[in-house]
Order: sequence, then structure tokens, then C-alpha cells
Amino acid sequence: MSDEARMAADEQTSERQAADWIVRLSDPALSPAQRARLQEQCEAWRAAAPAHRAAYRDVDRIWRLLRTAALEAGTLSKAPPRPDAGADRPRRRRWVGWLAAALALLLLLGLARFYLGDPLVALSADYRTGPGETRSIALADGSSVVLDANSAIAVEPAAGGRHLRLLAGSAAFTVVKAKAKTEAGAETGAAAPFVVEADGLEVRAEGTRFELQLDDEAARITVLEDLVRVARHGEPEAAAVVVGPGERLTIPADGETETLEPVDPAQATAWQQGRLVVDKRPLAEVVAALNRHRRGRLLIADPALAGREVSGSLPLDAPAEADAALAGQLGASLLELPPFLAVLY
Repeated sequence: MSDEARMAADEQTSERQAADWIVRLSDPALSPAQRARLQEQCEAWRAAAPAHRAAYRDVDRIWRLLRTAALEAGTLSKAPPRPDAGADRPRRRRWVGWLAAALALLLLLGLARFYLGDPLVALSADYRTGPGETRSIALADGSSVVLDANSAIAVEPAAGGRHLRLLAGSAAFTVVKAKAKTEAGAETGAAAPFVVEADGLEVRAEGTRFELQLDDEAARITVLEDLVRVARHGEPEAAAVVVGPGERLTIPADGETETLEPVDPAQATAWQQGRLVVDKRPLAEVVAALNRHRRGRLLIADPALAGREVSGSLPLDAPAEADAALAGQLGASLLELPPFLAVLY
């Protein structure tokens, strides 16, 4: 056996051993005494060689990612390497197939929640969509909504269809102008506002076209025609931010400063034609949008990748093609666990 082959075999052995330690330590049936004893033995193994520590760190990162995701895993398919990757890359990742098999039962526990969605959202929604599904909704006032994939919305009946709540995901709104009415039904002459609430925000419009998107990172309001006013719930109207045509307002979920930037309307609405068109957008934002359109998840294992910007036109109905395009553009590696999981790292 050559030195190179011996080193590869040793590395593979360390990775398999690391995966074995992690699976054993994650057994919920362990008593406190058993867990403490096993942890002590694992620490001794890790301290025995630098290769053990490195293998444990790598395997533990993927384990935590998959466990948190709680998604289905199948058999491992060959992942395209980075353009600059050496011949050792496939050898370094062989343990992942074995680890995926060990994780399968754990990940399948998330199956019901993944397909049925958040039960609280399901109970509150008047309309909702599943992965890869869009839906057109005609409102009582003549306005309309196109609900994006994996999205949910509620309509307040007392407002004549002009007060909605976006509970999850993304939607495009085409708003007709209407006159406000008294309780007796007589028109007052004033314009009736069209209000969409989402995650503590209120978006007010009269007659316009706009999109509203929610994900873990931010709320994004994109205006295609006319203008809208955006304020936090309870704020006076004077504090609202005015968003005009061809503009996008991004309000981060972590409370950071909101941003207002120009946007191409054709790019913003491309999802309605089955494409996601992005221009210098953070990977985390792009992945969140892609994930709404698939029966699975694309995950980012390397935090350094999440903020990197990507551009291009990605197919929403061909996950493997979109994932490979992102990996190639970033020079990242792509691990595929078909049919439901892929990991960028």
C-alpha cells in the first residue's frame, strides 16, 4: 500500500469512528452515568490523535446540521466537487453516506411536520400552498393574490377582503382602488386602504401591485406599480416608509437597519413563470426562496457561504440543476442526499 493510500485509509477510518461516537452519544436511551462514561471514552479517543479531533469536528458539523433540519434522507449520490478540488475530496467525504444511513430514522421523524406544515399556521390560514405549488385567489373587492409555494394567508372578512395577514412565505398582490364605506354601506368618498399584516408590519396600499416575502432572515416588500406605505404595527402613519415602483424595502428580522434599493420588476416576478432570477443576492436569501418550491431542503453547512452574493436565473422545478449552479458559482461543494436533502459546504 502506498503512503497516499495508507493516509486515505486512516482518514476514512477516523471519520467512521467519529461518526460512530456521535451516533452513540446521541442515543436518548442512555442513562446519565452511561452518557458520562461514553463521553469520557470519546474524549480520550479525540485526544489520541490530531486526525481524530479533525474528523470529529467535521462529522459533528454535518450531524448537527442534519439533526436540526429533521428532514428525510435517502441514499448518497455522487456530489460534484469544487472546480479546484483535488482527487482527495471524494475520499474525505465517503463517511457521509454511512452517516446518512445512521441518521435516516432520526430525520424521518420530521416527515409529518414537513408535509403538513406548521399546525398553527394551518389553523389560522384561509389559503395555503404546499412545496412547489402556487395559487391564484380572487378577493371580494376585486383585488387578487398569487400565493407563492409553501405560503399561507388569512383574510379578515369584516374588511371586505381588504385586510389580510401573510402568515408564511410570499405573495403577489394586485390591488384595485375602492371607496371606504360606512357601517350602513354608504360610500364616504375617501379611498379604502388595502392592508396586509406580516410579522409585526403593516403594508398599506390603495391601488397598486406589490409583493411581500417573509423568511427567517427578513421581510421584503417589492413594489411593481404605484406605491405602498410600510410601518411597524402600532406606529403612526407619519412613521411609515414609502416604497415606490421598482423599489424593494428589506426589514431584517434581527432589528438591523432597513434598506431601500432599486429592483427589476421582471426579476421580481419571475417566480410566477417558474424561475428565480437574482442579481447579487445573499446565498441565504436565495436558498430560502428555493426551498419554498421543493419537497426537501437545500442547507448551508458553512456559515461563511451564507452571506456570499450570487446571481443568475435558477429553475424552480429542477432542484438538482439549481443546486449545482449555485455550487459552481461559489466554488463550493455539494452533498446530495436524494430525494429530499442537499448540503452546500
